[in-house]
Amino acid sequence: MNRNVGYTPHVLGFRNGAAKLEVNFQDILRRPMLPLLVLLLFVPQASPAPVPETQAQPSVRCENPGKDGRYHIGCGVKPPELIYKVEPEFSEEARKKKVAATTKISFTVDVNGRPTDIHVVRSASEGLNKKIQKVGLSLDQKAMEAVAKYRFTPATFNGQPVPVEVNVEINFQIF
Repeated sequence: MNRNVGYTPHVLGFRNGAAKLEVNFQDILRRPMLPLLVLLLFVPQASPAPVPETQAQPSVRCENPGKDGRYHIGCGVKPPELIYKVEPEFSEEARKKKVAATTKISFTVDVNGRPTDIHVVRSASEGLNKKIQKVGLSLDQKAMEAVAKYRFTPATFNGQPVPVEVNVEINFQIF
């Protein structure tokens, strides 16, 4: 290895995001400003203390099925897979006013893979000017109509199809 590296330290590798450097220490003794540079390079960095095992995150309790009879994804439940999707149409009012918004829809995918109990969790009208909130509501309606046409392979628990709750955000953008 060449020890005559001058002022340029060589990166030998990385460990935990920090570079391991090699510096020619004979140059440090001969050049007055280099010790300051080396001192700055080797100042230890503060790092967050590791979380002891006793303070680990509490485990998520699995209550499948829930009180409402629906299962929750995870905890042994394989999620449904989308096999048919319909893109929502812009309402004519939204197209004319060039409104862009997002709607969050919640629904249950039943044991046959069909959406049921479709409802709006967050309306497209939220955050819109009061004059055009009605347009946002029309986008919510278009989103629910599109979701009603979705088809899924059903979620399964222990190999059996089960109903699960699903949330989806639908973005309405004009390009």
